[in-house]
Amino acid sequence: MLEGSLLPDLRQTIESYFNDRFGVDPSFWEPYRFKEKSGSYWVLADTIEPDNDVIAQGLRLLRERRVRMKPTSHGLRFIGPALEENIIELDRDELSSLVFEREELAGYNAITEGYVALAFDGFVLGCGRKRRTGIETQISKGRASELEAMLGDDPIYQD
Repeated sequence: MLEGSLLPDLRQTIESYFNDRFGVDPSFWEPYRFKEKSGSYWVLADTIEPDNDVIAQGLRLLRERRVRMKPTSHGLRFIGPALEENIIELDRDELSSLVFEREELAGYNAITEGYVALAFDGFVLGCGRKRRTGIETQISKGRASELEAMLGDDPIYQD
């Protein structure tokens, strides 16, 4: 991609990615604008004009990786209610093993390989990745610590 480009097909790229992988209806994106800068794809309110001189403008949705696009955990949380596919709803034990202890969860053979949304109690927590052998977390250790602290104090989520 060109550095700081405001590509005419940028909207199509983002809409197609999230529709193909997560079943997000393209109409979800109508009130937003997009920007690409340095291999990152950002979503902005429609009232904000993209500025190539600003590096971090809006919310980062996607990052370019070697062979594929990677959704950010923040991006998946932002569009969480619009996600229809490739969502892994975790129970408390799975959440603990996967996100807090950083262990891979075996199984989930019905889901195709690629990035998934990890959810708990109906809320998207962030990004995971379905590999041949199971699910691994893509949620940062810092965010995992925040989640663990929040859930650890809530009696609803205690065993």
